[in-house]
Amino acid sequence: MPFTIDIDTGGTFTDGVYNYDGQIKTVKVSTTPHDLTVCFIENMEEAARQFGITLEELLSSTSVIRYANTIGTNTIIQKNGPRLGLIVSQGNEDRLYGQSPIWEQANHPLKTFITREMVASIQGEVGLNGEVLSNVNKEEVLEKVQHLIDLGARAIVISLQGSYHNAELEQQVKRIVKEEFPNYYLGTPSLFLASEISDYPGEDLRTNTTLINAYIHREMARSLYKAEEKIRNARYRHPLLIVHSNGGASRVAKTRAINTYHSGPASGLAGAQSVGRMMGFENIITADMGGTSLDIGLIIDDVMQYQKTPEIEGVAINQPMIRIDAIGAGGGSIARIDSSMGEKRLMVGPESAGSSPGPVCFNKGGRKVTVTDADLILGYLDPNYFLAGKIQLNYEKAAKTMERQIAKPLGISVEEAAWMIKQKVDGFISESIRQLLTNHGAVQPKNTVLFAYGGNGATHCVGFSQELPIEAIVVSPFSSVFSAYGTSTLDVVHKYIHSKSISLSEKQAAQTSIREVLQELKEKAERDMRGEGFTADQIKYELEFSIETENGNEQVIDLYQHPDRLDSILEEVWSKKEGNRIKMILMNVVAKVPHHQLEKHERTNVDVDSARKGERQAYFGPERGFISTPVYDRQKLRAGHQLHGPVLVDSTDTTTVVPPGYQLTVDTYLNIVIREESK
Repeated sequence: MPFTIDIDTGGTFTDGVYNYDGQIKTVKVSTTPHDLTVCFIENMEEAARQFGITLEELLSSTSVIRYANTIGTNTIIQKNGPRLGLIVSQGNEDRLYGQSPIWEQANHPLKTFITREMVASIQGEVGLNGEVLSNVNKEEVLEKVQHLIDLGARAIVISLQGSYHNAELEQQVKRIVKEEFPNYYLGTPSLFLASEISDYPGEDLRTNTTLINAYIHREMARSLYKAEEKIRNARYRHPLLIVHSNGGASRVAKTRAINTYHSGPASGLAGAQSVGRMMGFENIITADMGGTSLDIGLIIDDVMQYQKTPEIEGVAINQPMIRIDAIGAGGGSIARIDSSMGEKRLMVGPESAGSSPGPVCFNKGGRKVTVTDADLILGYLDPNYFLAGKIQLNYEKAAKTMERQIAKPLGISVEEAAWMIKQKVDGFISESIRQLLTNHGAVQPKNTVLFAYGGNGATHCVGFSQELPIEAIVVSPFSSVFSAYGTSTLDVVHKYIHSKSISLSEKQAAQTSIREVLQELKEKAERDMRGEGFTADQIKYELEFSIETENGNEQVIDLYQHPDRLDSILEEVWSKKEGNRIKMILMNVVAKVPHHQLEKHERTNVDVDSARKGERQAYFGPERGFISTPVYDRQKLRAGHQLHGPVLVDSTDTTTVVPPGYQLTVDTYLNIVIREESK
């Protein structure tokens, strides 16, 4: 049986899950922000060492590599994308198709990606019905493009009015530019057309989407093609699959940069949905607490929540994504004293120490105390067993820094300062989750669970979940690398959209139009999937029809398409004819790739004490102080084991903290399930 490899690069660590004939190994290495391909390869090299083989032997025997990454996110955070130029239709330079002028607003979020001097306009008109009323002028196009290049544009976005209905004018610009500036010319800018990036209407949102795609494309393309070249040179023979933020994956050549934004957190949500189904839970809150941030997601009635017009750095785009709410609350979140309001207040985050230099206790040059330093001082972390001993934590340095920066200014002990940091970050997380639930609507505690993962999720989950409407907390055996595990649940997915109106006023005409659209989308899908290495009989089709009703409301019909079901699908759509038109037809095309299947275990007869590895002094608040707390080895816990807090469970890459008043049980999939003693 071949290997499967699933890797997720976060802001602090790069995680991997490796499966060979049911033998699972997890790997965590430090992220290398200067070049993400370094940690990508280092993760696989470490896995090869664990399996006792070479990297080449590992990759030549691997059937699939799925990769979720933060390349786009990092580019935006670091603001190191290329200088962009933008060409719009004449008269739209100041509003960029929006309702109000952009450049008069001091803090408009689009200014992160484009400045007024880098916006040019050209003539050319598309009519209301999509007809070309006037073509673009070649001399004008070349003049404006050259002007933007002279101003330093390294990528140019073309977003012309009406291109959603007819892309001919944008294609004319592309042909003119490519003819005048062939790809082999030094200094040739990359060209991005709104009609090739966004499938949805709305000139303003299409422009925003294409600008952000252009901003993150260069670094993404450089990193992903470099990563694919490295693994091919190491004898990997299949396409590298890139995880998308819509819950699927695709090869590098079929990946738009914008598709990858938040792909890691989306993978974690997919993993929670998969495990939740096995456990029988349909309502799930996910909390992915890594080193840099915490990502929150929701699954309601077994459905992941999507945003049709999500925001990136405050800029609305029309690229639907799985909804993820990110906050600055991770293990590397920096604690500090703020005296600006006249009194000393403890602040935690959103600034993070990341992986370099990292927390003070990492001993890598970090000088600002973090949440991880607090966890070490509270006794939750074993300084000699962090990442299975790969990193030796420096307790003395963390404690001295805590005393100088936090405890002394507040007039409290080091332990109380560490506890305050824990309480502060836990309270912030709890309030953020409650706010998300309030915005979404009421969630009943019955059959609702919290999935806690990421390197710090298991350590803090009880602290931030105490007032949430949940039945239990679930900590997977892969919790520290859960987003990487989540990628193993994903298939190759392509989305195709037809968003031109189809009237439902006459049955035969409507059904003929729908048949033509579906055939066109299906032919494109089969062509693309052949490029991914799949035949037509390996493809599953999912359809979504958006129907606008006579009162202006929108009705969505989800269907599965099979060759022998087309007639019944047409009849089902027609049965909704109270709507006067179909606004959009979305076709999801899915091809299955190997997944990791969780093994079900019988309840053990082995006494839980066999998993005990010792005890540590752990702090559980000023009233209790330090308590001698038993410590258990996560790898030795078996299905049916039960423990009562206080207890610490060490694994190779995280520690689960169960305070007094809580109990944990190990279920048949080896998940740790934590409940209050009274529940």
